Amino acid sequence: MSIQVMWDNDGKTAIRHDFDGPWTWEEFWEINRTTQCMMMSVPHRVNVVANMRKTMMPRGRETMYNMRKATLSAPPNQGIIVVVVNPFLKALLSLFMSFDPEMVGVIFSAESVEDARRVIAEHDCMLKDSKTA
Repeated sequence: MSIQVMWDNDGKTAIRHDFDGPWTWEEFWEINRTTQCMMMSVPHRVNVVANMRKTMMPRGRETMYNMRKATLSAPPNQGIIVVVVNPFLKALLSLFMSFDPEMVGVIFSAESVEDARRVIAEHDCMLKDSKTA
């Protein structure tokens, strides 16, 4: 399978998907089910790092539909999604966000897995600050 899923830290506050080479939407939905089960196994918020730097989206018109469906079908404890992008995926993600403004503040992009972790940490810090204010 071209997509691996794992906890990204010992605290189980982030799940990482590593995409490596071509993949299909069928593989994606199988991983999505696994991700949802992992999220539902913990009582706290779980963010997602989608490491897509070494891949492309499958060809076809259903890309935008599947991206939106995956975001809307998330468990209630899903946090933000940070996509580690290559230049093409960065442009596609920007296009998706322009068509679906509800995803602004839910989906972010990063240049590396380390950068994605920093985005999550900053976002979680802002959430904590807003709860204490």
